Amino acid sequence: MQVPRFFFASRAAGGGGAAAGGDHGEVGGGNGAEHGSRLRDKVMLDFVGMEEVDAATQKGMLDFSYYLTIGNMDEAHRAVKLIKKTSLWENMARMCVKTKRLDVAEICLGHMGHARARAVRDTVAQYTCADGMLSQPDVCAAMVAVQLGLIDEAEKLYAGCGRYDLLNELYQCSGQWDKAVQVAEEKDRIHLKATHYLHAKHLEAMGQHTDAIVSYEASGTHRVEVPRMLFDGAQTAQLQAYIDDLQDKELYKWWAQFAESSGQLELALEYYARAGDVLAQVRVLCFRAEHARAAALVTESGEIGRAHV
Repeated sequence: MQVPRFFFASRAAGGGGAAAGGDHGEVGGGNGAEHGSRLRDKVMLDFVGMEEVDAATQKGMLDFSYYLTIGNMDEAHRAVKLIKKTSLWENMARMCVKTKRLDVAEICLGHMGHARARAVRDTVAQYTCADGMLSQPDVCAAMVAVQLGLIDEAEKLYAGCGRYDLLNELYQCSGQWDKAVQVAEEKDRIHLKATHYLHAKHLEAMGQHTDAIVSYEASGTHRVEVPRMLFDGAQTAQLQAYIDDLQDKELYKWWAQFAESSGQLELALEYYARAGDVLAQVRVLCFRAEHARAAALVTESGEIGRAHV
């Protein structure tokens, strides 16, 4: 072993078979090759991406890893203060997702020149117990993966630790709404309606109103959101057709109030009747000075309390 590499000696079976550890790079041959032996190397997991760096940079990264391991943060920072190669820091941060070295990941993200290190720091603080131990290291590692754009790795980490609520959020943020809804239906039902609602808002923003209506209905917010969406889009004819098809008393009343506010009193009376709102009908009739018709409606409905109007 010579950090950052492992070296393996292997012997091919029968002089022509596959060598053990054939996925490693071949380092040397010489006379040993005549007898089927090979010397191969493999970069340590923590140092992937450092294969081609110069000797000074390699030494700095090795010292950085060593000082972090023994807890000497001052020397660790001093060892890498002159290293400016962003790709090297990104490679190290990617490996931190696998090794779950969150302390190293935070430093790597900071040296990459991005504010996303703050998101990792906040997540680590959130899941750090009073004794300084992380209660959910997979969640913190997943946050590092998200900041690096490693969505597949983040998915595996969230699913592996059972945080389907965060997996749901990840799918939403990455625009994978079908997966988000599926996770909510199967594993995160407490957020099912909220997921449908956010999906509907997304579809509305994309101009897909028909699909948005379906999602608003699934979220249970269609009585408020669908009239708002269609009214804002000046689709009053479609809105009236939707209300007629749905045959919902609350929506009948909404349309009646809209008709009344726009001076369409006869239409308002029709929809108040569909909604079963006798008081509103009596009020409109009295406003139109149709007192006899209002009195007949009160008598017919048997709701004498409405007569005070």
